[in-house]
Amino acid sequence: MSLDDPERLRGRLAAERLDARVNEPVQQHVADLRALVDAACEDLRNRRPEIQLDNLGAMSPALVDVAPTELRRCIENLITNAQRYAARRITVRLEYSFATASVTVEDDGPGLPTLKAYAQAWNPARGLPADRKSGSGRGLSIVRQIVDRYGGRVTAGRSALGGAAFGFSLPVVAPS
Repeated sequence: MSLDDPERLRGRLAAERLDARVNEPVQQHVADLRALVDAACEDLRNRRPEIQLDNLGAMSPALVDVAPTELRRCIENLITNAQRYAARRITVRLEYSFATASVTVEDDGPGLPTLKAYAQAWNPARGLPADRKSGSGRGLSIVRQIVDRYGGRVTAGRSALGGAAFGFSLPVVAPS
């Protein structure tokens, strides 16, 4: 890893911090997943302004019991990953039901060649191919670690836009 690549270095340091505290207690509270998705989309929209970033899906609050900073990191990692590979378009979709809320980020990039490659993308040692675009290579594994912490699950597959679709789902909290 080169010290001249600040994004890669920042990603690696964040991953190491997360690895170091994977068994530590975190400050959880009920957070609105819709608000976290909206904020992440707004903050990252200008990173690649030539790419259309659509924020779709449920517009009402989706309450989850999480550490909001960690969940925001998940959403940002998925969007940033899509921005690396997208040609012209990314969609971020929030959907929820009685029991779960899910966020899916899709792009119109090249996608991955096989279903096995999508499954392996969540593993840091076998993530996305190093020759594709810059990054720490740990973003998706960080997402998986955080989602696992909160009893959720990760998803990956081919996007309706032609590229990749990565996402996660978490249990929702009933409003009080």
